[in-house]
Amino acid sequence: MWVTAQEVPIQPSGCAFGTIEVRPDGAFPFASFPPTGNDVFRITWDPAADMAHFELQDLLPRRLLGADGEGTVTLPALVEARVRESGDLEVLPLSVLLFRQGIGSTPLQTALTTGLVGEGAALDEGAPLASDGSFALVGRDEGAKITLRLTGRALPPPDVTEFAPAPHTLRVSGRLGTRCRRGVCSPIGRLQATFVSPDTAPLDCTAPVRLRVSFGGETVATASVTGGLTRRGGGCAGAGPDGERVSVHRLGGRRGRRWTLVVGPLVYHPAFNTLPPGGRVSVTWAVGGLVVHGAPAFSRRASARGVRVRLLR
Repeated sequence: MWVTAQEVPIQPSGCAFGTIEVRPDGAFPFASFPPTGNDVFRITWDPAADMAHFELQDLLPRRLLGADGEGTVTLPALVEARVRESGDLEVLPLSVLLFRQGIGSTPLQTALTTGLVGEGAALDEGAPLASDGSFALVGRDEGAKITLRLTGRALPPPDVTEFAPAPHTLRVSGRLGTRCRRGVCSPIGRLQATFVSPDTAPLDCTAPVRLRVSFGGETVATASVTGGLTRRGGGCAGAGPDGERVSVHRLGGRRGRRWTLVVGPLVYHPAFNTLPPGGRVSVTWAVGGLVVHGAPAFSRRASARGVRVRLLR
């Protein structure tokens, strides 16, 4: 049976998780065997409630293989996710059972997302539903120090424009870089992003803040304040464990829907030093319970005094 919103039918999709990756901190990762016909499940779409229902009750534990041996991962019978018109999915908290040879069973508590999870070197990003139905979900159990990544493709793809409005980016700008003296380089610069919230409600300052800049799938720079921010005036502010300072404030008064996020300096990863002279980076940030995406152009130059990257509006 089809579910309709505004008399537009949303047909259920068939899907199988193409890969399931289990990444314990400080240990070899595990990856699932390729899916078979027994790994196919149904996704029903409910645009009236802005929800997707992953019906996994018929799935068997998925086999995993890693350098340390084999294992399995068992997903719950029903996985429910909030859906936005951007294709972003936010899965309600769930339990996953991981079994590894020589270690035994480990119950994991996580909330999967197409946005960002983790912090520092463990920060990971999913991928929203694309026009071809492909997506990636990531989740992390901080207690167990384990990250999950699941990729899939929903066929036929849903019309995501039938779901909840998503925040959208107006501009991303900034100057990122390093300053080097006597062979020691320090991070400098900041990133500024202006975006429009789907409603006029205040942002949730207590929600974790995460930001990732990537190029060609490689992480270029990150920032995170997983403990949330402190409300300050009409916005929020705080600092991360690596010295990054984060502030977000509303533009246009108490009922304004535009917000500006300022982060800096960021934590730079090896891919930062190998960026080409120009191109376009992907920027994703999670703030106030929202996930926002941008893709600004950039220019880069390097010298003995450091690397300078300018983000162009």
